[in-house]
Amino acid sequence: MGHQAVGGFLVFSTLLWILSDEIKWKVKMKRTVLLLTSLVCLTIVYFVPLLYFELTTKIRPGIVEDLPYPFNIGDYFPVFMLIEIPSLPMIGSSLPGSPILLFFTYYIYYLIKRDHKIFLKRVVVISLIPILLIVHFFLTTQKIVPWIAGFHPARYMVFVTIFSSIVLGIILSDIRRKHLYTFLILTILIISLHYIFLPSYELHKMHSVNLSSINEFKLIDELQLSIFGNHFRIGGVKDALFNTISLLKPDYYISRGYYAHGILYLDWQYWFEYTLSSLPHNPSNENTLMHLLDWGSIRYLGLTDSEEGFKIAEEKFRPIGKLGDFTIFENDLAPPISEFLYDGAVLVFADYEGYDVLLRSISISNYSKPAPIIVWAEGRCIDDVPIDVLEKFSVTVLYRYCYRDRVKAFQILEHYVSAGGRLFIETMSSTDESSEMPSPIPVSKTHRAIIEDDWNFKIAEHSLTVSISNNIFSPPMYDGGPWGVSSSNLEYLRDGAEPLLKSNGRVLVAYIRYGYGEVVWSGMNLPYHVLAYQNIAEADFMRRLIMYNVSVEIEPAQMYRDSATSILFKIPSKVKGIIFRERYISNLVFSWKASDSKGELDIFMMGPGFNYIVIKDTYGKVEDIRLVLEDGPLRTSSIILSLSTLFLLVYMSLDHTKKEKRS
Repeated sequence: MGHQAVGGFLVFSTLLWILSDEIKWKVKMKRTVLLLTSLVCLTIVYFVPLLYFELTTKIRPGIVEDLPYPFNIGDYFPVFMLIEIPSLPMIGSSLPGSPILLFFTYYIYYLIKRDHKIFLKRVVVISLIPILLIVHFFLTTQKIVPWIAGFHPARYMVFVTIFSSIVLGIILSDIRRKHLYTFLILTILIISLHYIFLPSYELHKMHSVNLSSINEFKLIDELQLSIFGNHFRIGGVKDALFNTISLLKPDYYISRGYYAHGILYLDWQYWFEYTLSSLPHNPSNENTLMHLLDWGSIRYLGLTDSEEGFKIAEEKFRPIGKLGDFTIFENDLAPPISEFLYDGAVLVFADYEGYDVLLRSISISNYSKPAPIIVWAEGRCIDDVPIDVLEKFSVTVLYRYCYRDRVKAFQILEHYVSAGGRLFIETMSSTDESSEMPSPIPVSKTHRAIIEDDWNFKIAEHSLTVSISNNIFSPPMYDGGPWGVSSSNLEYLRDGAEPLLKSNGRVLVAYIRYGYGEVVWSGMNLPYHVLAYQNIAEADFMRRLIMYNVSVEIEPAQMYRDSATSILFKIPSKVKGIIFRERYISNLVFSWKASDSKGELDIFMMGPGFNYIVIKDTYGKVEDIRLVLEDGPLRTSSIILSLSTLFLLVYMSLDHTKKEKRS
């Protein structure tokens, strides 16, 4: 925040200096427009990518937010004055502030005792910044006005301190020598008060772990978390743990914090942390947590006994030590950050909502190592992915999917299944929920219907329906009303197709063996029904429909990191994909790019926001795959514009100096 505060000072102080000069308003406006235009062009490399991320990934939930912690009147003095008054009511913790008491004392004395007013206007105008910030702080802590997202009191302190220091400098340059002694006495008095009524720093301590023994430092050293090896990640919820680890070991993989290597997208970050800290201890939440730990390569957990996840960790994992109030647990089932995959990946064609629902519903199913490798074709329709890439996936799932050319899309799917691929298609809530259906789908036609009161399933005897009965299914209800389905009839079954689930004469799930592959069609919106009712038995059934007889074959990858943005993989033959559990990035600012000796490779999102690299060829020897984080067109153009503006300003300045010398 310090560099932003310095930049803010330069912007505002220059602007206010222009406005406080004794010149005409037209000249002031011209100077202001020139200044702001130059600053916009110079800083476009910073704020344009930031604006892009805010608009596209929703970094923050909104412009305003609730205070991160409460304040009482007694907390204001330590925050802004660096003194603590014991008689005032306090929450019991306070922030380190800045010596604003000096500023106010000097400021009032200056206004009363000034002998001339050379800099008076500048002092008053520039001092409006810290004063307005302080006033806003008081109003927000009383919940009179909203708090600006991302600006907590500690950040206000930096701005206020810099502006106040500049104002003090102007004041000291504008007073007579006889007043300097008075200022010196006031300074000594205020500093003495600070040490007599020293403020507490409990809140500051809350944001880091107080390590008191050599064993705690040794434990941190022994954790296998370095980004310069194919290691693991440590997870948790509270900032204190991650602030401490980042300070001591900035190269460690962590699941939260400013230095989080592979921090999840906002919604999935909340999902993980809420599951870990707040959800009650029950089988479905336990399954979800185990899947999330597997997908995120989280081998270690740092938890306090006040968190719900602590109870699961005590039962599932081995405690290996303490860091302050945190118990560190080890999850031996966690995979490393990077793995080679030989078989078993699932490619999902869906919009964001569809993929999110499917991922969460699969996480409810009973966990077994390894977790399913769920890959999302983000932003791509079925016919956007070539068949040679599609064939690298053991299973393809269609849910809330799209196609650009329907005939071409289903021809690709037909070729994929005929060659041995497995396809699961859910037409409810999708574009084909009421439509004619081409091959290789088991039914030739679907139509929208509703199910009321009870499913009344007739369940076929089949390997996919073993141990399935009516009583495992939650009721067909949505928001107190009937459940919508995309159903079919027996006469629409293709030759060789089998109805697995029928409800009141309607076919809701069907199966067909097509060529060397298999297709399962569902119209009951099974992923959403699983998620709505948190039904483990339904989740297991859905997972069986998707992945029956599909085994995940993986091994730790040979991974070598040259730098934070460049990684080398050495892959043996027959590898179909590389799992890399750092954040998936593919946008106009930055993008991961992977390549082999023949050219660029496709990268998809895996799990809740990580990377999956598709290997197209079967190499006869060990092949080098290079993964690099490259600048996107938005960032590249921003850098060019910023540098061009800087060179232009330097040229104009030198040219103006030459003209002055000539004149």
